[in-house]
Amino acid sequence: MSRRELQGVVALGVALRLLLLWLSGNPDPRHDEKTYVFLALEWNRFGVYLDWERFLWPPGYPWLIAAALRLFGEHGLLAVKVAQCAADGVVGASVAALASSWFSPRAGRIAAWLWAGFVPLAVYSHFLFTETLFLALLAPALVLLVRAADEPAERAALRGAAGAGLLLGLAVLTRELALWLLVAGAAWLAFAAWRQGALAAIRRALLVPLAAAVVVLPWALRNADVYGEAIASGLTLGENCFKGLNRDYRNLELLDLEELKGVQGRRSSEGACFGRPWLVAPPDEPEWERPIGIEQAVARLDETARRGLAYARAHPGWFLRVGIQKVADLVAPRSFLLRSLALKDYAGPIARPAVARPLIAISTIEHVALLLLAAAGAAALPSARGRALALTVVGCVVATGFLVALSRYFLPALPVCLALAAGAASGPRAVFATRGRVALAVAGAALLIALWWIGAPGTVALLSQAWSPPA
Repeated sequence: MSRRELQGVVALGVALRLLLLWLSGNPDPRHDEKTYVFLALEWNRFGVYLDWERFLWPPGYPWLIAAALRLFGEHGLLAVKVAQCAADGVVGASVAALASSWFSPRAGRIAAWLWAGFVPLAVYSHFLFTETLFLALLAPALVLLVRAADEPAERAALRGAAGAGLLLGLAVLTRELALWLLVAGAAWLAFAAWRQGALAAIRRALLVPLAAAVVVLPWALRNADVYGEAIASGLTLGENCFKGLNRDYRNLELLDLEELKGVQGRRSSEGACFGRPWLVAPPDEPEWERPIGIEQAVARLDETARRGLAYARAHPGWFLRVGIQKVADLVAPRSFLLRSLALKDYAGPIARPAVARPLIAISTIEHVALLLLAAAGAAALPSARGRALALTVVGCVVATGFLVALSRYFLPALPVCLALAAGAASGPRAVFATRGRVALAVAGAALLIALWWIGAPGTVALLSQAWSPPA
């Protein structure tokens, strides 16, 4: 794919995101979005960064909002969303490079076009969530890891490893998930570069966390001074354990739907928060409470996480059952586009049925088609090292799904899924080259269909509410 063609496709994708931003009417922040804004305002007004409510949030995204508010004043939040539309172009270029490395230049071209028109990802550019910034750091880091493994020239390989480490370090300051991906990425690089020699592989792998430490160390030292513990990112595990590893199943994406007229009755008929009753049935034990009396935030959050993990260990059968429901929620064809339409949050033209309904249909069909193609692409991937990296990233993302039920948390897996889907679309014959590949593709598709069926009550409720015209 020529540079000019790639630039044209990326520009088209960015233009689509800007169009969606205009159609959205720049909706007001909700839930976590408000928290990021408040943290940024505190940073600007008082010069401090506080642990907010029951979280110590990673600082990267609030810092970005704070900088935008200082530069653009009352238009700062809109400036952040415009910047996210542009940053998403980095994801598009990275997806094309990843597909080219794993499959072929034709796959890279298809991946770029898939990214450009993929509405379930594009809509997050006009929300104040960390996902777009996080993906703009993670996706090129994956490309650099692949190049560091394949590059025979030692200097070029070390530059790639250092670049991947710096990007992953910045990602750590945005999402805690990046800590796991940093460790997993370095381990994968040691495995993938082994054919270049054991010493070269170890040197490249160690450079990834060392480069990340350059970025993360100042924040970790700040936390050591404030809390007495060198926290590299944030601390959200404790509160997520309270919400996810507790007696009652909660889907954070669908909770608001229960407050809407006409939807409340579904709770008793479909299970708590639209979960399958036979999966989310709670243990015969009361809900555990957050620790009280611990004033220091880090100690309190650590104790909350300890209680949640202990509860999961004490009820392994329940943990596995409700985990299946949560993974089904993770991969369900939903997005915050659907949630915002269902809750009638949009103020712009996107709220009109003539605009909303085609977007709902396109978003749902694209999500289903992408994951089915990605399953086929994973089976057809010619490189065992590439398959190992894809499974590493998707595995880390799915592991988070066992904690909290929320489809938004699947977004970090989308660059890999787009590259795999492009590989399947670029050479469908490769999927049917061997019986083993066909069996893997069929098994992946069957697993996805089963998970979509499990998550169907919540998906149908969200789709039907989003489809209905505003009052």
